[in-house]
Amino acid sequence: MEQVDLSGVNSRLRDSGIRVTILQRKQWLYLRAVLPPKPESDKVKAYRQELTRPKVGLPATTRGIKDAEKVAIALWGSVIDGSFEWDTWRGKVSREQRSIKEWIAEFREHWLSKGITTENTWHQHWGAAYKRLPQDKPLTGDILLSTLLETDVGTYTRKRTMRYFQRLAEFADIPIDLRPHGGTYAPGRSEARRDLPGDELIEEWWNIFPDPAWQWVYAAIGTFGLRPHEAFFLEPTPDPLIWNVTDGKTGYRQVSALYPEWVTKWGIGDGNPPPLKYPEFRKYGKILSKKFRTYKVPFQAYDLRHAFAVRCIKFDISVSIAAKMMGHSVKVHTETYQRWLSAAEQQAVYHRAIAGGPKPPSVSLEQS
Repeated sequence: MEQVDLSGVNSRLRDSGIRVTILQRKQWLYLRAVLPPKPESDKVKAYRQELTRPKVGLPATTRGIKDAEKVAIALWGSVIDGSFEWDTWRGKVSREQRSIKEWIAEFREHWLSKGITTENTWHQHWGAAYKRLPQDKPLTGDILLSTLLETDVGTYTRKRTMRYFQRLAEFADIPIDLRPHGGTYAPGRSEARRDLPGDELIEEWWNIFPDPAWQWVYAAIGTFGLRPHEAFFLEPTPDPLIWNVTDGKTGYRQVSALYPEWVTKWGIGDGNPPPLKYPEFRKYGKILSKKFRTYKVPFQAYDLRHAFAVRCIKFDISVSIAAKMMGHSVKVHTETYQRWLSAAEQQAVYHRAIAGGPKPPSVSLEQS
């Protein structure tokens, strides 16, 4: 799209004391001015913001420039006389009439702007939960509660949906507390216990894995305790034992090798994963799980990550550090992994503890 000349119109606005600038983004004109915070913003003071296609689109044409000048004058007038309202300028209906779909779109923009959640996480989890709601109806506490109660009691889905619905209710100023209806799900109790592969078996199957690129993925997950999709977002650092996860379910973090010898033995610094690119992280895990079944691996891909968590205990790595290395909270780490310690591993931890522990008092027979 060709850039239009906005110097003349911006000079006229400035000379008239109208503190609004017109600028171009691709085929549209935008207005920029110091405006009050949006209703969903955490800010309290006015700051410089842009209006993107206010009310109706302003095309980057000669006619569009004339219309944009009129809109800029009206915008500044509303700021000066105190009548400026974001909902009016964004062409929105009243809060009571706004549909659930509109509330979700607005909340999505607000939440992603915080940088806490990635687009993929929103799509896979938040968006999936909000699809349960009747999109064209007004947002009410009754609808949130009744939809939540349709999920199965005592499940992760119920607990997660409650959290997402509560966030939406707070954003829309709907006075309801959904937390009592979230259920009693806890991952440590509900997830079925399964036997994890020992490190000898993990190493044996690395030797058997036939495809070099997928063998590298296997090695990366086993060595660094990655989620399967994170192996596709792994980059080295100057320290060969510490690598960066650049993207994934929980975003950026650093990971460390256990065992360090596997980095060299398995050639992690010399290989790469298959050249795949998917919009959803879970797709990588599905493809890898299919490879495990094809090659008849006697455990699941995610068990490599679980085995890493147990290995952290063998190395006497604290729970807080292990949780950070694996990209989750201490609470999740404790509830999920501590129960997978086998009797032999518990004994190993016990013997290491008593070897360096205090000794009992020495009392002679004569004294007693």
